[in-house]
Amino acid sequence: MNKIFKMTGILMLMLTIFTTFSCSSDDDNTPKWESLAGEYTGWTSGQFKYSSTPLATDNEKLTIAVADGKMSLQLVSNQWGTATVSDVTVTETGSDYSLSGSGSATLGMHGSEAKAYDCTLAGTISKDKKTANLTITYPAVMGGTTITFTLGEAPAAQLLAGSYSGWTKGDCTYFKNRTQNDEKVAISSNDDGTVDVKLTSQMWGETTISGVKAEKTDNGFTLTGSGTFTMGMGDKKTDYDCNLTGTLSADKQTYSIVFNMPAVMGGLTITFAQGEAPNAE
Repeated sequence: MNKIFKMTGILMLMLTIFTTFSCSSDDDNTPKWESLAGEYTGWTSGQFKYSSTPLATDNEKLTIAVADGKMSLQLVSNQWGTATVSDVTVTETGSDYSLSGSGSATLGMHGSEAKAYDCTLAGTISKDKKTANLTITYPAVMGGTTITFTLGEAPAAQLLAGSYSGWTKGDCTYFKNRTQNDEKVAISSNDDGTVDVKLTSQMWGETTISGVKAEKTDNGFTLTGSGTFTMGMGDKKTDYDCNLTGTLSADKQTYSIVFNMPAVMGGLTITFAQGEAPNAE
C-alpha cells in the first residue's frame, strides 16, 4: 500500500511539473512587444527639403494595435495628416523595441484635396513605454519630408521656431510712433532650449539677440533675454545693450516683441507686432 501511495505521489508531482512547464511555454510564445499596444500623446517635428526650420506641432496622437501576432501603427497629426503602417516589424534591442515598416499617409498640402503618399517607419519605443522616438518619412512630399514623433509636450523653443511678418514702431525721448511696414522676425531654436531672435528692418537694420529664454504660459508664450542691437549708418555701426521681451499667442497669430536700448536717444524702444501699422498709407 505504501508503494502505491509513493507511486501516486510521484505521478502527481510529475503532472504538476509538466503542467507548469506547459503553461510557461505558452506564455513565452506570446511576444513581449505586444505590451506596446495602446494610445500615446506627444509632439512632432517636421522637416522638409524646402525649409531649414523644423516645424513642431503639439498634441499629436499615436495608436499601436496588436492582432493575430501582428502590430499596426497609426499617427494622427494636426499638421501632417494620418500615416498608417499595417505590418510593423519589431525587434528587441536592449531596453528598447525597434520598429520599422512601410505604409501609406493621407494628407492635403496648403488646403488642397487630401492624397495618399507612401511612407516608411523607423524608430524605437522603450520597454517601459516612457520614451519614444519614431520617424515617418514621406519621400514624395515637398522633396522629402521627415516627421519625428516624441512623447510629451513640445519645448517652447521648438514651437516658436519660424518666420513672422509685421510692422515696427519706434519710440524714444526725441520722437514717438515712428512706424515701418513689411518687417520680419525669424526665431530659431537652440539645443539648450533657448531661441535666437533676428529682426530684419528697413528702418532699424538687422540684428540678432541670441540665447533668449522661451517659456509656455496658460495663454501662449513669453520671451525674455538680452544682448546687443547693432545700429548705425553705412559702415559706421555700433552695438548697444538691448533687453528683449515678448509675448505670443498659443496659435502664434498674435505677437508683440520689444527691443529696448536704454543708451540710444534717451532710451529707444522698438516694438514688432503682427499685421500692418495703424493708418498706414
